[in-house]
Amino acid sequence: MLISLKQVQDALRVQLQKTRVRPVDEVKKTRPSLGTDQVSLSPESKELQAVREKVAQAPEVREAKVAELREAIKSGRYNVTGEEIAEQMLARSLPDKLF
Repeated sequence: MLISLKQVQDALRVQLQKTRVRPVDEVKKTRPSLGTDQVSLSPESKELQAVREKVAQAPEVREAKVAELREAIKSGRYNVTGEEIAEQMLARSLPDKLF
């Protein structure tokens, strides 16, 4: 069966009319008022929100740590194995996914 472009356009037009977005005022007129909405956050979500805010406020670069590492590299005291790097990458993958 062949379907013409006009048939596809007509079908799309009908579908769009069925699902068109109505202004909020129009929706309110057609539905009875059910009262006010309320949102209640669990203690865990409040704690998570506080942690996210603290992380967002933290500086992007810890200058003291950078200076310490630069000095250790300069003096030859900075020795890290590939295994240690891999362990840290894996340990950080979960928090990275959360935020």
